[in-house]
Amino acid sequence: MRLAGRRFDMHVTNGAVTDGDVWLYDRRTRIAVIGDLVTFPAPFFETACPQRWREALDEVWVTPFRTAIAGHGEPLTRDQFNTWRVAYGAFIDCAGSQAEPATCAAAWAQATAPFNTDELSQRRATGMAEYYVGYLRENGGKSPDCLTS
Repeated sequence: MRLAGRRFDMHVTNGAVTDGDVWLYDRRTRIAVIGDLVTFPAPFFETACPQRWREALDEVWVTPFRTAIAGHGEPLTRDQFNTWRVAYGAFIDCAGSQAEPATCAAAWAQATAPFNTDELSQRRATGMAEYYVGYLRENGGKSPDCLTS
């Protein structure tokens, strides 16, 4: 698509964070504008399909971007995006296991510590992650709003 005279590759997910998340890629600058596919201090699962979200992150990963612009926070390098992407996958796996919610939350906080650099952010990351483990388990591993499997 063209926007303000610039060409962007436009991608629309089918049920990731929401029913349809849009992200853009600018081949010339190698910038991916990914919106809420990355959130801080933790993923927000109220409307999410966690497995499809994981797949969307993998789709972004195979794009040769240098910088990712999330909906909130500072731009991410490719390595930083991958750190978040891998932490997300591990968190979903943990939430789907029999591990204690506090264990999953602590692992999330440790994996994302480079993004949550102060004590308050660390506490928020841990608290939100623990809450979302319970939320996902209570709702069969996804948001009640998730329309995909």
